[in-house]
Amino acid sequence: MVVYAPNGSGGLTPIQVATASASEFLDLESPKAGTYYVVANLYATPDNGPATASVQAVTFAGDAGNLTVNPNPITAPNGTATSATLNWTGLAEGSYLSRLSLGSNGIRTWVTVQAGQGTAPAPAGAPQLDLAQAVPGT
Repeated sequence: MVVYAPNGSGGLTPIQVATASASEFLDLESPKAGTYYVVANLYATPDNGPATASVQAVTFAGDAGNLTVNPNPITAPNGTATSATLNWTGLAEGSYLSRLSLGSNGIRTWVTVQAGQGTAPAPAGAPQLDLAQAVPGT
């Protein structure tokens, strides 16, 4: 996947994300305002057959203060598996994506939560996705 991001000078800067995972993601801290272009290629499928894929974009509104983690802090020696319980309160029906920071070491993980069967409307300021036939200037 390549994301073409505004560079602040009127152009675009390509950011490549490539791993062995089937689920690529890019976390942009303080992204610049403007139009972003995502070029995603389906690299392989288990049987080399057709498959469906989706591209999603999210923006975070900040800490809503409705998540608790137990235990907190999580204490585990390096290389040791551990677990924690996450609990949200006050979620309307819909899908949510949360980013958890694991201390001040810069390590983060993502958690997806589905509350009920419904969908929630996109919040104000959420990224809009549209199909583009080409990336300008490339």
